[in-house]
Amino acid sequence: MVPSFVMLLDEIPLNVNGKVDWRALPSPDASSLRSEYVSPRNADESSICHAFEKVLGIDRVGIDDDFIRLGGDSLKAIKVQSLSKRASASDILRYRTPRAIASRSMDGRASQEFSEETGCPLSESQLNVYLDMMANPEAGDYVIPFSFRIPDGKDESDAEAALQKAIAAHPSLRGRISEKDGAPWMFFDASPEISSDSPRIPVIDECVSSFAISDGQIRGLISHVAFDGYSSSVLSEDLAEAFDGKELAKDSGILISSSFDRSVSDSPRYEDAERFFESMLCDADVDAGLIEDADGSSGSSTIVLSCSPESMASKAAACGSSPGALATAAFAYALSRFTGRSDAVFCMAENGRDVPGLERSVGMFVRTVPLRIDCTDSDVDEFVSKASEAVYGAMSAGFVPFRKLSSRYGVKPDVIFQYAPRGEASELMHDILSESPDMFSSSGTSVAVMDLPDGIRATISHGPSMSDETAEGILDALDRTLSGIIDGGRMSDIAYIDPEEAERCFADGGRAGGRYGSVVQAMRDHICDEVMLTHLDRSYTYRLADLITDGIAARLRKSGIGKGDAVAFLVPRSEWYVLCALGIMKSGAAYVPMDDAYPDERLSFMAEDAGIKAILATAETLCRAWSVAGVETIDCTSCGYVGGDEPDPDPESAAIVLYTSGTTGKPKGAVITHAALANVSESLVGCFEMTKGDKIGIHSSIGFDASLTVYSALFVGGSMDVLPEDVRLDMGRLNDYAASNHVTGVCVTAQVGRIYVNGVENHALKNLMVGGEMTGFIDPPPGLRVIDAYGPTECTIFVTQTDVTKKNSPRSVGHPNANLRLYVLDAEKRMMPRGAAGELHVSGVQVSSGYLNREDLNS
Repeated sequence: MVPSFVMLLDEIPLNVNGKVDWRALPSPDASSLRSEYVSPRNADESSICHAFEKVLGIDRVGIDDDFIRLGGDSLKAIKVQSLSKRASASDILRYRTPRAIASRSMDGRASQEFSEETGCPLSESQLNVYLDMMANPEAGDYVIPFSFRIPDGKDESDAEAALQKAIAAHPSLRGRISEKDGAPWMFFDASPEISSDSPRIPVIDECVSSFAISDGQIRGLISHVAFDGYSSSVLSEDLAEAFDGKELAKDSGILISSSFDRSVSDSPRYEDAERFFESMLCDADVDAGLIEDADGSSGSSTIVLSCSPESMASKAAACGSSPGALATAAFAYALSRFTGRSDAVFCMAENGRDVPGLERSVGMFVRTVPLRIDCTDSDVDEFVSKASEAVYGAMSAGFVPFRKLSSRYGVKPDVIFQYAPRGEASELMHDILSESPDMFSSSGTSVAVMDLPDGIRATISHGPSMSDETAEGILDALDRTLSGIIDGGRMSDIAYIDPEEAERCFADGGRAGGRYGSVVQAMRDHICDEVMLTHLDRSYTYRLADLITDGIAARLRKSGIGKGDAVAFLVPRSEWYVLCALGIMKSGAAYVPMDDAYPDERLSFMAEDAGIKAILATAETLCRAWSVAGVETIDCTSCGYVGGDEPDPDPESAAIVLYTSGTTGKPKGAVITHAALANVSESLVGCFEMTKGDKIGIHSSIGFDASLTVYSALFVGGSMDVLPEDVRLDMGRLNDYAASNHVTGVCVTAQVGRIYVNGVENHALKNLMVGGEMTGFIDPPPGLRVIDAYGPTECTIFVTQTDVTKKNSPRSVGHPNANLRLYVLDAEKRMMPRGAAGELHVSGVQVSSGYLNREDLNS
């Protein structure tokens, strides 16, 4: 961390608790952060320099002095705007020096096209609320409560006189909404009701506000279309002045805002703003990205952040930023950890008073401004600097109507962030406690960071799709991220999750000792005259299959093939799928399954990449096998029947080299061990509650990992069936085949599974495993068990599973298999909190030995 100021003190002031008393520290001298003095060259620069001096308490500001480095923030920017009448607050924060601000900012106060007598069309900020009210009438009354305690020595008649003064000064309080020329306008000829009981909910086509004076208070209910959170502060201050007998300045803010919105769309400034959002949002993933929690419910939480306002301001200044932009950057990074993305797309709630003339206005001026911040790993200062540029750019262009940006880019206000500096924060906290619609929506997520007298607070409000635990995790991640940014270093060094929680953030399948270390061992333990394998009208008992596969193993060993070697097979869809695989595994080699539907180019690549020593084929495929492999080609049907006494394969040795689809590049060969295949087979036995009476069908291609599920039958003495090609995609024929051939279970893709469940009557299958894509909810009929399985080829078919009738979320992938532990990590391999989206990392027996010949991809 690079400090903005270094000061020598005789001693550090401490409070009664022995901690640093931040308020007792002397104010730093900002002169060290000033540029060489260059005097103003014109009236605009002079006005802005003078405003800097007054607001920042600094003498002789030059046109190259930096507003942010001199201690400026968003609230001070509004004060500069009010004094200078030459620049908007957002431009002051974005361009920072009087020279740059004067050359780029708007010219003075916006022209006023409308008057109280004519009324005015709703501004864009008002229109957003109005359209939401019309589209969602059931969402609530869209009112903001207001309260003001009557000063001592004043009575209710004094209170009514003061209130009438305020109503006269602020036309928004006298407004009503009516259509004019087909568009909603606000007219200022209504009279707010003032009762002695309780204010009633306003009806906006009659009057947007209602008040009551009782119990020593002025209380009001004001429609959000005419009032925002900052208006509470303005109205309170004006009431205090009215009680003191002072005259109140006439508020034309609502008229200026409407005029500005109407005129700005024809200006070059508007075109620049549109280009800014185009570059920011044109390729953005604009949905919220937060995962829905099955146990979600609406709620809110508040915490006091660990950092102090002083440390936050110091770090912001060191990065050429402001506390507000720093807090926004920290929130963006915390949000990106929960969405699992390299950027964060959300909306800022800006008070909208960056048009000169609106600084002390009552009305609805809050803007919803979309923002996208890059959250890839970088140096902390670089991250804050770039994020701040995005924040200030979005604020400066924020007058582009959100509804237009939403229509063009699809961005929605599902996640809203707001920062309130000292001075605004108390009113924002009041809004939060009173559930102001400025901050809260019924379904989205809103986060506010507020600089309050007792510390910096962060609060979150969320809809029913988020649990309180996830919401609190977001606040905790925000707190830790902000502290980490202040400490400096790299973003990837920030521990944004409680270390104790990190120790619990994994899913463990438990430890279980399987009966068998390999498929071969399971098969040998069930040698008998019961049927083990069928295809069409052909069947093979355990005893016969054992002899045939021993013969294949013997033939391979005769060619010098054994442990550590790889052997492929290229055969038609038939019983030879299983017999070749078992024979190769018995020899000690690993098998490489080749689907005869693959093109020659892919088969040749697999043969070369795996370094196969031989290839098994049948009479139909012998010539093609030799052509694509160029190695010894053996007819698997002529190896004879040989009884063998070779030992069972080493569980840790390779059983299969299974190639990925290659959709992201070259296919990669994942090396699967015997122990991995045995573990997943045992897991499927448990999922299906299998017995020796079960028959498992091979539905998929032999080159697809789902084909490996068939081996589970060997672990209980059950049987296997290679489903004919013509029944695989016809669910009616598949069901008839299963019924006539006593097939009880298959593994299919989720899409095929849904078609089978919903499109077939009198289901013959007893067990169905689905996977390969998100399954969602499936409602199987009685008698059919559907298991939703998830896992990559590299981890041996599936690593998690669940009965679909027990899923509590459409995204649920269930529980880990035994002997596996699962973690969700971010791109920098940090543990992620509950509710966060990240990359699934698997440890345990089913993890592949690695990609063959791809050490660059193996960890």
